[in-house]
Amino acid sequence: MLWRYFPALVLFISPSLWAAELKGEALPPFSGESAAQLLLGLLAVIGMIFLMAWFLRRMGATGGLGHKGLRVISMLPLGTRERLVLVQAGDEQLLLGVAPGRVNLIKTLDEPIIVGKDVESGDFARRLKEAMGRGR
Repeated sequence: MLWRYFPALVLFISPSLWAAELKGEALPPFSGESAAQLLLGLLAVIGMIFLMAWFLRRMGATGGLGHKGLRVISMLPLGTRERLVLVQAGDEQLLLGVAPGRVNLIKTLDEPIIVGKDVESGDFARRLKEAMGRGR
């Protein structure tokens, strides 16, 4: 969206370069003016990066749609690229199997697993096994 304004920004940042080209003059490669232009261009690019990061953070990185009803409660790695993910979706908790290119619903938990900040990491695995055992 903001990329449309990039040509105008380039024209605004380097007027002396464009003026020199219009006159047919060449700027010396290591002059103070070329160093200033380089520094100004780098600052403009860094500024654009920070502006885009702020904009994406402000919009929620999802285009402003947001997912207020969904949140990941916990993850348990099973391999290098596979993991179990416990997701809170409204009032339900879903246990998902996540692998590259696919997400599978393993179980919808009737009794929610409460995972707090003071819970040990091994405790989640134990409680998950208990919850899976009760459903069978």
